[in-house]
Amino acid sequence: MAGIPVEALLAPDDSRTVSYAPSATVFKYLREQPRPDRHAGLLALGDPVYEQPDKSSEPLPLPDHGLLVNVVVPGSNAATHGLKDGDVLLAYNGQALNKKDDLKVVVEGEKPIAVEVWRDGRSSRRDLATGKLGVVLDPRPAPVAISENRKLQQVLIAARGGDENFAPLPGTRYEVESLAQLFKADDRPTRTLLGAEASEPELDQLAASGELGRFGYIHLATHGVIDEEVPTRSAVILTQTGLPDPLEQPLSHKLVFDGRLSVREIQRGWDLKAELVTLSACETALGRDAGGEGFVGFTQALLMSGARSVCLSLWKVDDTATALLMQRFNANLLGRRPGLTAPLPKAEALREAKAWLRGLRRAEVLTQIAELSGGLDRSKGAKARQPAEIADAIPPGGDNDHPYAPPHFWAAFVLSGDPD
Repeated sequence: MAGIPVEALLAPDDSRTVSYAPSATVFKYLREQPRPDRHAGLLALGDPVYEQPDKSSEPLPLPDHGLLVNVVVPGSNAATHGLKDGDVLLAYNGQALNKKDDLKVVVEGEKPIAVEVWRDGRSSRRDLATGKLGVVLDPRPAPVAISENRKLQQVLIAARGGDENFAPLPGTRYEVESLAQLFKADDRPTRTLLGAEASEPELDQLAASGELGRFGYIHLATHGVIDEEVPTRSAVILTQTGLPDPLEQPLSHKLVFDGRLSVREIQRGWDLKAELVTLSACETALGRDAGGEGFVGFTQALLMSGARSVCLSLWKVDDTATALLMQRFNANLLGRRPGLTAPLPKAEALREAKAWLRGLRRAEVLTQIAELSGGLDRSKGAKARQPAEIADAIPPGGDNDHPYAPPHFWAAFVLSGDPD
């Protein structure tokens, strides 16, 4: 029974509203927190870029000798004559270079000094002036230095998840855009981060500036990766491309971004005043059981960072079903769907959205998701489908059945914290 939401066990016509909290102490604390302003806005993130480099391309062959140039001083002899960081000096004034002692700089004279330079797998000749070069050379032989640098780069890439296969989630863009329309129609400020902007640097800047605390609703629609052994390493996956160079950032005394928003980063840097934070991703409600205070993971981190409530998932969730559920849930929260005269409390809004999704007939589902390419798990390794395959992405069944009736599709998301 552990980890099974009570809603999944209720009869379809049971209208009881269920709310969760890590403990009675946390529940009391959250109920006493001041609410955000009535028109507190929405920050919604979705459809991050997961494109990975072409792994079929092999690394360039290493030079068989030479000295690696780590730094070229601006305005120096080397800079003036076109040398760059990362070049390899193969020969200087006719002398092959294997170690630093081989480099005998010609101090005086008017005759240009011929050097052989290796760059991007090719060697070329250049002429330098006499005198100091104005470079910082790696003390190791170039083949060793470049090989070790490549190994370090691979470690950094692996640390940021570059070795994992995250499929695009087209439903998340629809999800974010539909929520933005709802909040704008309710005259609330809205900011969306989509595609390349759905990134860790963008969220870090919002957190560092304090602007993150101005949003009443925060919605992140993406992949989730859970680490049950070290729950603070659990993360939602953000844009993986175009990140600042992980080798250059520390040299500039800046943070290294890995394309993940981890539990640890939320604990350390987020200061919220949010009514609700939703992580529309796989298994974000999981973590390590800490007894009376619930799971150590996103739930605890977000509530302690200032969210009154969180909406998270207990298992792998379907891209299409989740997009539909979240649109209905937020329409209920704002009171902006047909049949509502006022906003619903959060727990009731989620309960109604679940009942609506499991009651949708196949024809209604097809109408709702006409713009989606749907049917993916919000976890790594899923394969994207083309729009023509939408009907095939919906669970199989009869023309008039309810494809999302099984609890797998609607029961994963639970609300924890203040239910009102």
